[in-house]
Amino acid sequence: MTNNKYLAIFAALAAVFLAGNVRAAGEQAYLSGFSRAAVGEEFRVKVLIDSDLDSNAYYFEITYPPELRLTGFDLSGSVVEVWQEQPSEIKPGLVRFAGGRTSPFRGRGEILTLIFRSGQEGSIDLDFAAADIFLADGKGTKSESQKTGLSMLVSGTAIAGDSTSSLYADATPPEIRTITLTPDPFDGSQKILGFLAVDGGSGVKETLIRTKSWLFWDDWFSEQSPVAVPDSVWAASLLVKDANGNISEKTIYDWKYFGFMLAKLLGMAAVIFMAVYVLKRTKTKRFQGMGS
Repeated sequence: MTNNKYLAIFAALAAVFLAGNVRAAGEQAYLSGFSRAAVGEEFRVKVLIDSDLDSNAYYFEITYPPELRLTGFDLSGSVVEVWQEQPSEIKPGLVRFAGGRTSPFRGRGEILTLIFRSGQEGSIDLDFAAADIFLADGKGTKSESQKTGLSMLVSGTAIAGDSTSSLYADATPPEIRTITLTPDPFDGSQKILGFLAVDGGSGVKETLIRTKSWLFWDDWFSEQSPVAVPDSVWAASLLVKDANGNISEKTIYDWKYFGFMLAKLLGMAAVIFMAVYVLKRTKTKRFQGMGS
């Protein structure tokens, strides 16, 4: 009887211990930043994850008061390698972004940093409308993640130690880390333009691209990576602006395709030249025959 009593107690303790471990394990998503900010100043909010399992894809929606203005974002510390959708304000008070990795990630890491500017005094809450973390299990299993938002107090004066006014002094242009132009393996009529730009100061505000298929550039248009372009494109330029007005630009060329197009044009020109030459010779002989 005594033995059974001890076994029952041990089983109960083990159940509690295991249950506690299950709750502590898994995926967590949370927002991190200062607890106070000043009206008119920019402040940063980090989107972080902490996972005990391998993950490789992420989808987030963050809500915030509409009086806050999203001025930019910083991807420089992100665990994400490929952005399916860079941060964009879907409507006032809601920002959405999604991306993934080519290799699994486990542990604590940063998805990105959002940069806001406060417009009025009062308490504000930032929270997750969605925080989907997908496991690297070959099936894309969506894990149930615990979500923790952030509460802040916005006051009319700067708070010592909490001010981020140094963002206004950002004079460093964004960094264009990669830009690629490759054939689409699933659609031979187009190519895929991919790029990654980061800004450790005021954050990336906008990315613009333009392409060249023949001799002249198309107009600039706002786009996020990756973007499909026609197969005839042999040059593409990327222009990145940060929230403080600094600009970086980089151009990539597909010289192999350009050489192919140039050879094709030269071949067509040679055929036309030969046709004109033969036509002139024929006319010349005809006139010579008529004169004799």
